[in-house]
Amino acid sequence: MSSNVTKIVEENKKSRHYSLSLSDKSITQLTQISSDFSQLQHLSELILAHNGLKQLAASITNLKNLKLLNCFNNELVELPGNLSELQELSNLNLGMNKLQRLPNSFHKLAKLEILDLTDNEITLIPPEIALMDNLTELHLQGNLLSLLPPQLPVLVGKKLKILRVERN
Repeated sequence: MSSNVTKIVEENKKSRHYSLSLSDKSITQLTQISSDFSQLQHLSELILAHNGLKQLAASITNLKNLKLLNCFNNELVELPGNLSELQELSNLNLGMNKLQRLPNSFHKLAKLEILDLTDNEITLIPPEIALMDNLTELHLQGNLLSLLPPQLPVLVGKKLKILRVERN
């Protein structure tokens, strides 16, 4: 990891700022940020946009106070199966990656309000997405979807205000 990234992370551990932005730092693995995420539990925002991340380590779920996770424009192919342990997460940006599917327990992100999956390779949205009662924005444009789950209108009857599905 570059000394610049190390310095930023170490300063955040000491200052305990609630937001950590590591955009455009050429990070390809989360271990380049920290091998021990428990030292960053104070974070409520983690911005990892515009890097070369290929995967998110399961240990990212140690960030129990995380409300915003921005992994826009990386090379993520899959998400950790335990991502739903981020129970405070309300904004998740996974746009412009290479995701093909969502983890089975994804719908358990109970506080999620904004989900951006724009420009991935997703072929199927699980029907359990209708269980995400707090979802207000769902961005699915630019994927490989041929069908939307028939349960999706249930979300429209709840809090969903923005549903984007063009370019599928």
